[in-house]
Amino acid sequence: MIKFKCSNCGTEIRVDDEYAGKKGRCPHCKAVNDIPAAAVSPPPPEPARAVAAPASGARATRNSRPRETPDAPLPIPAAQIDMLVNAVRPSLSQRLFEAVEKIGYLVGVYGFLAVAVLAVVAAIILAGSDTPVRTRWARPPASPGVTTLVIMAFLMLVAQYVLAKIRSASLKIVRTSPSSISSRNLLDCIAVLLLLGSVAILVRAIVDSTGATDAKSVVAILANGLLYSAVLVLTGSLALNPEALNISVQPQGSAGTEALGLVSFIAKLGIRSAPLVIGGMIVIAAVNLVRVIMASIELKSGLPLVGFAAATCTMMIGLTLGYLLLYVVCLFYHLFVDAVRALFKIRDNTAPER
Repeated sequence: MIKFKCSNCGTEIRVDDEYAGKKGRCPHCKAVNDIPAAAVSPPPPEPARAVAAPASGARATRNSRPRETPDAPLPIPAAQIDMLVNAVRPSLSQRLFEAVEKIGYLVGVYGFLAVAVLAVVAAIILAGSDTPVRTRWARPPASPGVTTLVIMAFLMLVAQYVLAKIRSASLKIVRTSPSSISSRNLLDCIAVLLLLGSVAILVRAIVDSTGATDAKSVVAILANGLLYSAVLVLTGSLALNPEALNISVQPQGSAGTEALGLVSFIAKLGIRSAPLVIGGMIVIAAVNLVRVIMASIELKSGLPLVGFAAATCTMMIGLTLGYLLLYVVCLFYHLFVDAVRALFKIRDNTAPER
């Protein structure tokens, strides 16, 4: 049996002798480690030596490292909650988030196309309607409203292109920009708050659905509640597993490392969760747009179409531009961190040693 410690989180790992010299993942933090050839026995203790006390005002040597300070023991209720968090952590894994995020991204990409098609359908219905349209986007006759909807459909296709390109760039910046935090304590607190928020949203949706008058309203309220609750749960999974955002745990990190790691976590969390949020919002927008189109067909009036369709397209374009702005902010944040490290010659603990 070979025993060694994870190079990332320090967890003791045991493997059979047949895996000597190979690579393996840590069961706790999923970091890749080189398995030693044989169990390394600790060296014999050296005899105690008298060490002279440093003179007053003397500085520590360059090779000295701060000691790892263990976390204080938790009281009984907090200890049970911490045990529950550690039990939930493997279930809300990085693989789960990446799978759901990819589905949300694909839904968003094809949802933009669906909304663009619906906008064209709304324009066709509006062109065949005899009802004059008086809205902020279109004045009678109805032709300006038709032009507005066609332009909106084209802009939705542009927004789809922006979403695909920015997501690809976001994945690259997360992979190539490692960060570190000194402990999981703060991120665990954030995860607990997000999970409690998801439960509260779901309970509120159930309560609101009991007061709905028809089945369509019940389904709409529950669907919205499930969507927002799922987004919070998946966001909490990133807080429980920061390795999914290329953020490692360095127990010997300083308060500055903790602050930089927290800001990096927030920035990376935004650019990784944005496609999932956009995918969910565009599903809601497409469903509501279909409902408005059906109502317009029944009423034989194009009055509600232009305003609602244009507002829906504007909202989705705004979300995409917000995603683009968030990516730019994250990019400039990492540029600022690299410039500060180069200016003050701060060593990056996340970089591999040579």
